Amino acid sequence: MPANSRLSGTFLPTTYRLDKNIVRAVFEARVRVQRGQIPLPHQAQAAIVYQALQQAGLTIYVTPETVHSAQRRDPLIAASLFTLLTSLTPGRYLRRWARRLRDLGFSREDSVILAYGS
Repeated sequence: MPANSRLSGTFLPTTYRLDKNIVRAVFEARVRVQRGQIPLPHQAQAAIVYQALQQAGLTIYVTPETVHSAQRRDPLIAASLFTLLTSLTPGRYLRRWARRLRDLGFSREDSVILAYGS
């Protein structure tokens, strides 16, 4: 962490959780490159973000569901994509907390993501 960030009172995160849509876009960009095609703009942007986080040496987390869905599509590309990513581990009360969040009006998927974060 740079010394000036401590003085200014800002906090620089050292970990990030990538949304499944970002991971999917990076995955699809790699598929397109492998086929000799140019990635779509949103895929290229996602790949740039992914690469910048990797180069910064930050810990990047994804949900186990994201890993599983990518591995079903193309295991070789998924393996290369997930070498530097860390899969989150469901906590003891993940499902219970997610259910309570759904009771508050969150969607099923959003409630699981929030439960992982807490």
